[in-house]
Amino acid sequence: MRGLHGFLSLLLAGLVGAAAVSPSLPQVPSAVTTPSTATATGNSRALPDSSLYQLTSLWKTDAGHPLRLRELSGKPRLLTLFFGHCQSSCPMVLSSLKSVVAALPAGWTAHGGIVLVTLDPRHDGTDSLAAFRKRMEMDTSGWTLLQGSESDTRALAMALGVGYRKSAKNGGIEHDAVVVLLDAQGRIRARHEGSPDTKVMLQEFQAALAADSR
Repeated sequence: MRGLHGFLSLLLAGLVGAAAVSPSLPQVPSAVTTPSTATATGNSRALPDSSLYQLTSLWKTDAGHPLRLRELSGKPRLLTLFFGHCQSSCPMVLSSLKSVVAALPAGWTAHGGIVLVTLDPRHDGTDSLAAFRKRMEMDTSGWTLLQGSESDTRALAMALGVGYRKSAKNGGIEHDAVVVLLDAQGRIRARHEGSPDTKVMLQEFQAALAADSR
């Protein structure tokens, strides 16, 4: 995992640098979002170089509220990339995540959360994501659904090592199924590819929640 953190630090440094010069990535006031000054919620320490939250891109929740990834800091989270009309790997991953949530004690959202980021921002707008949340019975306290620009979505996928492309067959998206466990500062602590082992993922998340609650 140390090697992964080193690679992620270098990749994030390049992506953050690109955001500073590319017009397709949103500019952010340096006083609040540069890597040296960004801080975790409720924590005065600067975010580590390997934190996913070093990405300064601006996202939108299914309720239409703007959000930067650093706002997710402060407690561990499970994060995956998906799209609303996926018929292949997404239902499998979401089923595993819902099984994890079902096994958690009441009040777990005070110490953790689940984040879903759409790979299809063109079709998964705020209304579509809100309808998806309602259809999947995802409460707002535990689940965060995000939509970003095409370029910011690509940058996040690169940082997570998730490959994806448009499908010529059905108009969908072919993509890697990946779930990552992020600690309170946005560092990747565990990674699951393909069909996740729900039992292992639950144990990892429970350990992270317990550590956060101490």
